[in-house]
Amino acid sequence: MDNVSRLKLKWAFGFAGAISANAQPTVVGGRVFVGGGDRKVHSLDARTGCVIWEFAPDAPVRTAIMISRAGVEEQYVAYFGDVRANA
Repeated sequence: MDNVSRLKLKWAFGFAGAISANAQPTVVGGRVFVGGGDRKVHSLDARTGCVIWEFAPDAPVRTAIMISRAGVEEQYVAYFGDVRANA
């Protein structure tokens, strides 16, 4: 605990135009997945904070993003819920 005072911010991310964010971030495979009041799901590089991709659902994201493999080819899929109770 002696090194806490020496910690430095590595990067920060903001939700443009949003006044709130309800979803907790999820970290998987070197990426951070998070949704916010800006009506987007964001995939960020965990090391740099750079945006990898974004997806715009019809309503603000309310839940943490869950990452799983699905389908015949076992591709990664992101699951989440929005404020309109859609999944």
